[in-house]
Amino acid sequence: MNIDDHPVALVDYLPNNPKDGHPWLGFLMIRGDVHGKGIGRDVYQAFEKRLVEGGIETLRLAVLETNDRGKVFWKSHGFTFYRMNHVDDNPVECYEKEL
Repeated sequence: MNIDDHPVALVDYLPNNPKDGHPWLGFLMIRGDVHGKGIGRDVYQAFEKRLVEGGIETLRLAVLETNDRGKVFWKSHGFTFYRMNHVDDNPVECYEKEL
């Protein structure tokens, strides 16, 4: 997504995680000066639509245990917690959504 011809979002996606055979959202980053304007919501919804159109049925992601805003965001988009894990010694909460 661009605003004034400048990118404001970056999505990292792994279609098939070799560790569990599921698609994973690596990250969704929104440029700091446009936080709070609904752009994250819009970008995620467009991304999810593409996944559904491509036949993807589930999506997983991990959120740092200390990232309360991130957990609220993903829960508001229908993701549910399914387990704790660690990434580089950082505790993360793993979430999944049926698309």
